Amino acid sequence: MAFPGMTAPKLDDLPIGVRPRLAALWTGLMFCFIYADILGLYDPWLIGEILKGNMGPVGPITQELKFAVAMLMSIPAIMVFLSVVLERRPNRWANIIAAMLFAVATCITLFMDPWAYYIYFAVLELGFICLIVWHAWAWPLAGTAQAYCRRGIGKEVSE
Repeated sequence: MAFPGMTAPKLDDLPIGVRPRLAALWTGLMFCFIYADILGLYDPWLIGEILKGNMGPVGPITQELKFAVAMLMSIPAIMVFLSVVLERRPNRWANIIAAMLFAVATCITLFMDPWAYYIYFAVLELGFICLIVWHAWAWPLAGTAQAYCRRGIGKEVSE
């Protein structure tokens, strides 16, 4: 806010690299998964299924099923870390492959229990997934940051 006779200071818009963008997208995706699952616990039908020993339409709750779900749901947390520490080439492919895996998982689960809140979260999740694939695929080579900015992706630093 500027007072009369004063000029408002310019805010600096620091460039954000591909790595933190990918980590932020994986974090957002993870929150959507968590919130959708938590809201699902308020569905009377699902509570009844859980009390009967079933994981909704997936089937009986077993150690193997819970372990498989745990492995699948740990991927976004792992990708937050890997997006920051991996070198560019393996980072790109890890992000693209993991995101595509989640696109398939999201589409499959979308048709199991199509409540409005779940469809909303699935659309958000697919949006995050598309952005992850886009940023990983369009990752600029060293020294091409200006071309990356001209393509409309945003301010970028060379990595």
